[in-house]
Amino acid sequence: VPYRLPPQPSNPTMTAKAKTDSAPFVHPEMAKIIAWYASLGLPDTTKIPLAEARPITNRVSTHWNWPKPDMEVVDLFVPGPTRGLKARLYRPKAGKLPVILYLHGGGWVFCDLDTHDRLCRMLAEESGAAVLSLDYRLAPEHPFPAAHDDAMAAVSWIRSEGPSRGLDADRILAAGDSAGANLALGLLVGLRDGGHKQIQGGAIFYGCLEPNHETASHKALGSGAYNLSTERMK
Repeated sequence: VPYRLPPQPSNPTMTAKAKTDSAPFVHPEMAKIIAWYASLGLPDTTKIPLAEARPITNRVSTHWNWPKPDMEVVDLFVPGPTRGLKARLYRPKAGKLPVILYLHGGGWVFCDLDTHDRLCRMLAEESGAAVLSLDYRLAPEHPFPAAHDDAMAAVSWIRSEGPSRGLDADRILAAGDSAGANLALGLLVGLRDGGHKQIQGGAIFYGCLEPNHETASHKALGSGAYNLSTERMK
Protein backbone atom coordinates (compact mmCIF):
# COMPACT_ATOMS: atom_id res chain seq x y z
CA VAL A 1 0.00 0.00 0.00
CA PRO A 2 1.19 3.59 -0.59
CA TYR A 3 0.87 4.46 3.09
CA ARG A 4 1.85 2.87 6.37
CA LEU A 5 -0.11 2.56 9.56
CA PRO A 6 1.60 3.50 12.82
CA PRO A 7 2.77 0.76 15.17
CA GLN A 8 0.89 0.24 18.41
CA PRO A 9 3.22 1.96 20.92
CA SER A 10 3.50 1.59 24.66
CA ASN A 11 4.17 5.31 24.91
CA PRO A 12 4.33 7.13 21.56
CA THR A 13 7.16 9.63 21.11
CA MET A 14 7.51 12.00 18.17
CA THR A 15 10.58 14.02 17.35
CA ALA A 16 10.03 15.32 13.81
CA LYS A 17 9.54 19.03 13.23
CA ALA A 18 6.50 20.17 11.32
CA LYS A 19 6.73 22.29 8.21
CA THR A 20 4.36 25.16 8.80
CA ASP A 21 3.97 28.60 7.30
CA SER A 22 4.97 31.71 9.19
CA ALA A 23 1.47 33.11 9.81
CA PRO A 24 -0.14 31.04 12.58
CA PHE A 25 1.59 29.99 15.78
CA VAL A 26 1.77 26.23 16.22
CA HIS A 27 2.66 24.89 19.65
CA PRO A 28 5.85 22.77 19.47
CA GLU A 29 4.06 19.68 20.77
CA MET A 30 1.34 20.06 18.13
CA ALA A 31 3.98 20.65 15.46
CA LYS A 32 5.39 17.22 16.25
CA ILE A 33 1.96 15.64 15.91
CA ILE A 34 1.32 17.36 12.57
CA ALA A 35 4.67 16.14 11.27
CA TRP A 36 3.98 12.61 12.50
CA TYR A 37 0.66 12.50 10.67
CA ALA A 38 2.31 13.77 7.50
CA SER A 39 5.00 11.09 7.74
CA LEU A 40 2.39 8.32 7.60
CA GLY A 41 1.38 9.14 4.04
CA LEU A 42 -2.24 8.34 4.79
CA PRO A 43 -4.91 8.67 2.08
CA ASP A 44 -7.81 11.09 2.30
CA THR A 45 -10.30 8.83 4.07
CA THR A 46 -13.20 10.73 2.52
CA LYS A 47 -12.14 9.48 -0.93
CA ILE A 48 -11.62 5.76 -0.38
CA PRO A 49 -14.14 3.01 0.43
CA LEU A 50 -15.39 3.03 4.02
CA ALA A 51 -14.26 -0.58 4.44
CA GLU A 52 -10.68 0.70 4.02
CA ALA A 53 -11.08 4.12 5.61
CA ARG A 54 -12.52 3.09 8.96
CA PRO A 55 -9.72 0.66 9.96
CA ILE A 56 -7.11 3.28 9.02
CA THR A 57 -8.82 6.01 11.02
CA ASN A 58 -9.33 3.76 14.03
CA ARG A 59 -5.76 2.49 14.01
CA VAL A 60 -4.33 6.01 13.91
CA SER A 61 -6.72 7.16 16.64
CA THR A 62 -5.88 4.30 19.01
CA HIS A 63 -2.21 5.31 18.71
CA TRP A 64 -2.96 7.86 21.44
CA ASN A 65 -4.44 5.37 23.91
CA TRP A 66 -1.37 4.95 26.13
CA PRO A 67 -0.80 5.24 29.01
CA LYS A 68 -4.29 4.43 30.29
CA PRO A 69 -5.45 5.45 33.78
CA ASP A 70 -6.53 2.32 35.63
CA MET A 71 -10.13 2.18 36.84
CA GLU A 72 -13.27 0.04 36.75
CA VAL A 73 -14.45 -0.31 33.15
CA VAL A 74 -17.57 -2.23 32.11
CA ASP A 75 -18.85 -2.86 28.58
CA LEU A 76 -22.64 -2.96 28.34
CA PHE A 77 -25.61 -2.37 26.04
CA VAL A 78 -28.00 0.57 26.19
CA PRO A 79 -31.44 0.17 24.58
CA GLY A 80 -31.59 2.31 21.44
CA PRO A 81 -34.46 3.37 19.19
CA THR A 82 -33.98 0.35 16.89
CA ARG A 83 -31.44 -1.93 18.60
CA GLY A 84 -29.11 -2.23 21.56
CA LEU A 85 -26.18 0.19 21.51
CA LYS A 86 -22.75 -0.73 22.78
CA ALA A 87 -21.51 1.49 25.57
CA ARG A 88 -18.62 1.58 28.03
CA LEU A 89 -18.93 2.75 31.62
CA TYR A 90 -15.88 4.15 33.41
CA ARG A 91 -15.92 4.50 37.20
CA PRO A 92 -12.91 6.30 38.73
CA LYS A 93 -13.97 5.55 42.31
CA ALA A 94 -16.66 3.89 44.38
CA GLY A 95 -19.94 5.43 45.49
CA LYS A 96 -22.76 7.27 43.82
CA LEU A 97 -21.26 9.36 41.02
CA PRO A 98 -22.43 12.03 38.61
CA VAL A 99 -22.19 10.80 35.04
CA ILE A 100 -20.82 12.27 31.83
CA LEU A 101 -22.39 10.92 28.64
CA TYR A 102 -19.51 10.98 26.13
CA LEU A 103 -20.13 11.12 22.38
CA HIS A 104 -16.98 10.50 20.35
CA GLY A 105 -15.82 12.51 17.35
CA GLY A 106 -15.05 11.18 13.90
CA GLY A 107 -17.14 13.11 11.41
CA TRP A 108 -20.27 11.10 12.33
CA VAL A 109 -18.74 8.35 10.17
CA PHE A 110 -15.60 7.15 11.97
CA CYS A 111 -14.32 6.03 15.39
CA ASP A 112 -15.82 3.97 18.21
CA LEU A 113 -15.46 3.14 21.90
CA ASP A 114 -11.83 2.02 21.51
CA THR A 115 -10.57 5.10 19.69
CA HIS A 116 -11.60 7.34 22.58
CA ASP A 117 -10.85 4.95 25.44
CA ARG A 118 -7.96 6.86 27.01
CA LEU A 119 -9.75 10.19 26.62
CA CYS A 120 -12.76 8.87 28.53
CA ARG A 121 -10.53 7.42 31.24
CA MET A 122 -8.75 10.75 31.65
CA LEU A 123 -12.05 12.61 31.75
CA ALA A 124 -13.30 10.28 34.48
CA GLU A 125 -10.07 10.49 36.45
CA GLU A 126 -9.83 14.29 36.31
CA SER A 127 -13.52 15.00 36.97
CA GLY A 128 -14.22 12.29 39.52
CA ALA A 129 -17.40 11.49 37.60
CA ALA A 130 -18.40 8.28 35.89
CA VAL A 131 -18.23 8.41 32.08
CA LEU A 132 -20.63 6.54 29.81
CA SER A 133 -19.14 6.36 26.32
CA LEU A 134 -21.78 5.62 23.68
CA ASP A 135 -21.19 3.72 20.44
CA TYR A 136 -23.91 5.57 18.54
CA ARG A 137 -24.94 4.57 15.02
CA LEU A 138 -22.71 5.95 12.27
CA ALA A 139 -23.49 7.51 8.91
CA PRO A 140 -23.86 6.93 6.02
CA GLU A 141 -25.53 3.64 6.95
CA HIS A 142 -27.52 5.46 9.61
CA PRO A 143 -28.09 9.08 8.55
CA PHE A 144 -29.30 11.91 10.76
CA PRO A 145 -31.10 11.84 13.14
CA ALA A 146 -29.96 8.32 14.09
CA ALA A 147 -26.97 9.41 16.22
CA HIS A 148 -29.03 12.16 17.86
CA ASP A 149 -31.81 9.71 18.68
CA ASP A 150 -29.24 7.32 20.19
CA ALA A 151 -27.91 10.07 22.46
CA MET A 152 -31.43 10.88 23.61
CA ALA A 153 -32.01 7.18 24.34
CA ALA A 154 -28.81 7.06 26.40
CA VAL A 155 -30.04 9.89 28.63
CA SER A 156 -33.29 7.99 29.19
CA TRP A 157 -31.31 4.88 30.13
CA ILE A 158 -29.15 6.80 32.61
CA ARG A 159 -32.25 8.20 34.26
CA SER A 160 -34.02 4.85 34.49
CA GLU A 161 -31.18 2.38 35.04
CA GLY A 162 -28.29 4.55 36.18
CA PRO A 163 -29.17 4.55 39.90
CA SER A 164 -28.88 0.75 39.99
CA ARG A 165 -25.32 1.15 38.69
CA GLY A 166 -24.31 3.83 41.17
CA LEU A 167 -24.98 6.76 38.84
CA ASP A 168 -26.63 9.98 40.00
CA ALA A 169 -29.49 10.47 37.53
CA ASP A 170 -29.90 14.06 38.72
CA ARG A 171 -26.34 14.99 37.75
CA ILE A 172 -25.81 14.26 34.06
CA LEU A 173 -23.48 16.11 31.68
CA ALA A 174 -23.16 15.62 27.91
CA ALA A 175 -19.68 15.88 26.38
CA GLY A 176 -18.07 15.22 23.05
CA ASP A 177 -15.31 16.21 20.65
CA SER A 178 -15.76 17.52 17.10
CA ALA A 179 -18.75 15.66 15.62
CA GLY A 180 -19.43 14.34 19.13
CA ALA A 181 -19.52 17.91 20.42
CA ASN A 182 -22.12 18.65 17.77
CA LEU A 183 -24.14 15.69 19.06
CA ALA A 184 -23.73 16.80 22.68
CA LEU A 185 -25.02 20.28 21.91
CA GLY A 186 -27.78 18.80 19.76
CA LEU A 187 -28.76 16.64 22.70
CA LEU A 188 -29.16 19.69 24.94
CA VAL A 189 -31.25 21.42 22.28
CA GLY A 190 -33.31 18.27 21.69
CA LEU A 191 -34.12 17.89 25.37
CA ARG A 192 -35.10 21.55 25.60
CA ASP A 193 -37.20 21.68 22.46
CA GLY A 194 -38.82 18.31 23.15
CA GLY A 195 -40.07 19.43 26.52
CA HIS A 196 -37.90 16.92 28.39
CA LYS A 197 -36.15 17.46 31.69
CA GLN A 198 -32.84 19.13 30.93
CA ILE A 199 -29.50 17.71 32.04
CA GLN A 200 -26.96 19.79 33.94
CA GLY A 201 -24.78 20.99 31.07
CA GLY A 202 -22.41 20.20 28.24
CA ALA A 203 -18.68 20.11 27.60
CA ILE A 204 -18.26 21.02 23.93
CA PHE A 205 -14.71 20.20 22.75
CA TYR A 206 -13.86 21.91 19.43
CA GLY A 207 -17.36 21.33 18.18
CA CYS A 208 -18.41 21.26 14.54
CA LEU A 209 -21.34 23.64 14.90
CA GLU A 210 -21.93 25.44 11.59
CA PRO A 211 -21.81 24.31 7.93
CA ASN A 212 -19.98 27.46 6.85
CA HIS A 213 -16.72 26.91 4.98
CA GLU A 214 -16.09 30.58 4.18
CA THR A 215 -14.98 31.69 7.64
CA ALA A 216 -11.68 33.42 8.32
CA SER A 217 -10.31 30.30 10.00
CA HIS A 218 -11.14 28.12 6.99
CA LYS A 219 -9.42 30.63 4.70
CA ALA A 220 -6.33 30.84 6.91
CA LEU A 221 -6.02 27.23 8.04
CA GLY A 222 -8.00 25.09 5.62
CA SER A 223 -5.21 24.10 3.24
CA GLY A 224 -4.60 20.76 4.92
CA ALA A 225 -1.25 21.77 6.40
CA TYR A 226 -2.82 21.19 9.83
CA ASN A 227 -4.24 17.78 8.91
CA LEU A 228 -7.94 18.67 8.62
CA SER A 229 -8.71 20.61 5.43
CA THR A 230 -11.71 22.58 4.24
CA GLU A 231 -12.11 20.08 1.41
CA ARG A 232 -12.31 17.17 3.86
CA MET A 233 -14.76 19.07 6.04
CA LYS A 234 -17.04 19.61 3.04
